[in-house]
Amino acid sequence: MKDLSEELKRMGMQVSSNESKEARDQRISKNIQSYRDKLKIKKPSELTLQMYRRRFSEAYFQVTGNAWNKQSEARGAIVQLAQWFSGEISMPNIKADKGLYLYGGFGTGKTSIMKAFNLMTNTRKFKMKSSKDIAKAYAGDNSLGEVGGYAAIKRYTDLTVRNGNTEGWMFDDLGAEKNMKHFGQEENVMADIMTSLYDKGHKGKVHVTSNLDPNQLSERYGERAASRMMEMFNFVHVVEKRDWRTSQ
Repeated sequence: MKDLSEELKRMGMQVSSNESKEARDQRISKNIQSYRDKLKIKKPSELTLQMYRRRFSEAYFQVTGNAWNKQSEARGAIVQLAQWFSGEISMPNIKADKGLYLYGGFGTGKTSIMKAFNLMTNTRKFKMKSSKDIAKAYAGDNSLGEVGGYAAIKRYTDLTVRNGNTEGWMFDDLGAEKNMKHFGQEENVMADIMTSLYDKGHKGKVHVTSNLDPNQLSERYGERAASRMMEMFNFVHVVEKRDWRTSQ
């Protein structure tokens, strides 16, 4: 209880010497708890692995309006993502210091799955952006309010902090974008962004959904960017034969 007394003194409060030790310690404990509650200094905790697995169906419904089909072949991917988000990792292919690269065929629910996990997580939130829209921003797109050039995409090479937690990025549909020109200067925009994020040490805060198999990255983005992406990501395959966008 000595530590409690010292903490109370640091807060500018006094302890009466006429109190019994037991009464004093009880009063100190109550004061400190009230002080902490008032300042709301308790940090949010992350869900456990079991909580993620139990709540996934509800979260999926919230972000899609559709019920999760429990017969889906994507169950293995859900377990891998739940391990990464919870930090309770037992699978050797999942590393806590790498982001998530969720890949598979068209319409297999990759984006919706990531939205569900983003809804559930307390400490690993991320912002989402379409890779195609980022490429259009570089070229200059009036419909997006973008004037073009590197300034239009620089925001995607840095992270932001919200409520004490660093907020990551999730780039949707990587590989569907085209190389774009701005005043004649053609750029492989997502290759540049990925390289910049890697060089800044942000690899554990960047996520991707894509139809591209990992072995197609070199052809699409070049050896330099592809090698960095191979180090940046846990590659999670959504094995699903049914297109849920057309077969609900």
